Amino acid sequence: MVEALAGRLACQIALEFHLSPVTIETDCLQLVQAIQAEGEDTSVFGRVIDDISLVLTSLAGSFFCHVYRESNKIAHKLAHTALISGLQVSWSGDVPPVLDEILCNN
Repeated sequence: MVEALAGRLACQIALEFHLSPVTIETDCLQLVQAIQAEGEDTSVFGRVIDDISLVLTSLAGSFFCHVYRESNKIAHKLAHTALISGLQVSWSGDVPPVLDEILCNN
């Protein structure tokens, strides 16, 4: 469910800032499959999936894709940092220092 909420927020941010096309990578295969599935989603997070699908129609060429957790270290580090800080922070431009080590190793 958290991954679906994060995915919806990512779509909303992309729409707000007129970013298109975007590729949203997630290590949650269930989320990617739910978004790509045809028909109604009656799962617990079906409404969130519907929201994501609706926003994606406004983001031409945009899609979700599955990546393995090992390939998603930067997103994991950002989520962990946000969780322990309790702050809502955004940035544009230079990479935050907390990600420098991960980027250098990739």
